Amino acid sequence: MVNVVHIDSAQTPLQRQLRRRMAAFDPPLSARALSLMAGKSEKTVTAILDGRSRNPRHDTLQALARVLGCTVDDLLIGHEIDKKGSYPETAVAKIVGRVRTFDMLDRPTWPPAEQRRIELPVHPAYADLPRFALEVADDSMDEIYPPGSILVCVPVSALTTPPEPGDRVIVENWLNGRVEITCREITVLPDGRLWLVPRSRNPEYRTTGQPWDPEAGKNDARRAAEPAAAFVDAPGARPRRTSPDGGPYVTALVVISARLERDRSP
Repeated sequence: MVNVVHIDSAQTPLQRQLRRRMAAFDPPLSARALSLMAGKSEKTVTAILDGRSRNPRHDTLQALARVLGCTVDDLLIGHEIDKKGSYPETAVAKIVGRVRTFDMLDRPTWPPAEQRRIELPVHPAYADLPRFALEVADDSMDEIYPPGSILVCVPVSALTTPPEPGDRVIVENWLNGRVEITCREITVLPDGRLWLVPRSRNPEYRTTGQPWDPEAGKNDARRAAEPAAAFVDAPGARPRRTSPDGGPYVTALVVISARLERDRSP
């Protein structure tokens, strides 16, 4: 079957660049695959491709550019594509536990018999990295990940660059040998500080944001014996039962969600 991409001269540079860069993957990216890989809803991506959304949100463009291996300027200005993209059609991750605010757990993962596998597309930047998945068990991130969503994650210790503002991350807080595991978005406050914030319609979570210092976080991760290592079956990974009391420990980056995000302004 031949995949044909129709380029309409009336299209905006953004539409043309998205379609050309999607077509440059082998096999070509569909709107659904792009939405899953970018962590955006398929409706949002389709609206941009169809020209119904002429002024997408900047964070949406950043997410699309990250998947397509280019910059936001490349999408808006129309720079030429310099290489062919590719991605594995699917990759497997094991669902090992859940994220839920205020829930202090005796251990960070479910018993092995309760863990299960999920198969999803994954961006080539993460294809060779250890992965695990967590189920969303509350509404603390329901603007993006409704309850029941599956978050596929890569341990921070496996990344070459640290998470940055706009990324969604897995956060651990430890107290008396028990752990709370949550998902949060890294946000920059007006004074330049970084905060880990919930993205929820429920006012119960408005006070649960936490300040985050990436430099201090590096020391925390070392002191906690690589918290994310307990989640993955990585060769040489040293599992741990507990970590020092404290937090927030940013342990993993969310790279794909198995359920589409709820619609926001594109």
